Amino acid sequence: MVTITLGLLLVIFQSYALLYLLYLWAPALAVLVGYRRGSAVRSVAPAIERSFAILIPAHNEETVVGSLLESLASQHYPAEKRRVYVVADNCTDSTAAVVHNSGVAACHERSAEGGQQTKGAALLSLWEWISVEMPDCDCVLILDADNLVDPDFLAEMNLVFEQGYRVVQSARCPKNADDSWISQMDAISEMLWNRLDQEGRARLGLSASVAGSGMAFERDVFEWLVGNGVPQLLEDAEWQARLMLSGTRVGYTARAKLYDEKTRGAEQLSRQRKRWVAGVAIGASRYGWRALVSGIRSVSVWQTTAGFGATKPPRSLLLSLCGLLAMIGGLFPTTPALLPWPFWIGALGSFAAYVLLGMVLDGARPRAYLALLCAPVFLLFMLRAFVAGGLRPSRERWIPTAHGRGITIDQLRSE
Repeated sequence: MVTITLGLLLVIFQSYALLYLLYLWAPALAVLVGYRRGSAVRSVAPAIERSFAILIPAHNEETVVGSLLESLASQHYPAEKRRVYVVADNCTDSTAAVVHNSGVAACHERSAEGGQQTKGAALLSLWEWISVEMPDCDCVLILDADNLVDPDFLAEMNLVFEQGYRVVQSARCPKNADDSWISQMDAISEMLWNRLDQEGRARLGLSASVAGSGMAFERDVFEWLVGNGVPQLLEDAEWQARLMLSGTRVGYTARAKLYDEKTRGAEQLSRQRKRWVAGVAIGASRYGWRALVSGIRSVSVWQTTAGFGATKPPRSLLLSLCGLLAMIGGLFPTTPALLPWPFWIGALGSFAAYVLLGMVLDGARPRAYLALLCAPVFLLFMLRAFVAGGLRPSRERWIPTAHGRGITIDQLRSE
């Protein structure tokens, strides 16, 4: 009985690892060979210049929010088609004053004593504040206060909406990758997500994922999301799963570039990743598994892959699983139902190839390659976050990452 149970567990773990490897590599290979399903022709002159309501939650962001507002004011997009709104959420600094003095955005000052203190709750409060008197808008864009956007950001997002998507995610690029080895590793992780995962799925005709900032929705889609309750911890993870469950695909554009601040220290990284893993776990338990089952039942490739993506753990866990299977195979080569250990060594090697492929395709600088020497430590941080946030997900309040990279879009582009 014990042997049968062990064999069954090994089959399950190996099957999951193989599916995860396929999920990881299929989009990457599409990028590598330049495959694109359907036409790759871009519209030069869109039929509609959609109007955007730009929502920015901010908690003690006086150092960075002014630079974001400056980059939004410099958009190559009609001024009458964009309105910016900031919620100064429980701020104890001069965030609200910076917003008011900018002349670029309207500011809602929120105090949530005794109420829910999450990013989703802050966005809902802002939306309720502006929706009564807000002129009609076609789309709602979510940004974080530490973000910067390229001058063509809104124009590029509009082009993807022109293709029929109702939700669009931009590329997310680091603005402080060189601050520390942690920020370098965080930037590499984002690079792989942009260059191989998001772009690859777009090339295969699959759905992309939303990512907390740089995500835009048609107005009725956004109102449906916020009208069905405030996300408990991580709004993008829960919204992603609900979008997949409803059959709504997410478009992606690498040409709309958003820059955000990466974590610089170990404490920041641990707190952020724990919150992220916990949010994914909560979203998966409430909606993700239902989306996966729905995709399988309807024989929908894009919905099944999206559901799998909404329920998968971090890449670091798969890497650890492959290492564990290789170790079991090496120590106990006659274990029934276990693939030979060289196969799992090869699987581990494929991770290294995956990382290097993404870095080469993205044109990573030499300093980024040196940061890979710290990858084992970064992996341990991720595993600890999975244990703390994934196995014991809490519904703690929103604790934004402290930001200090006060740089303008012009300074960033000149570096």
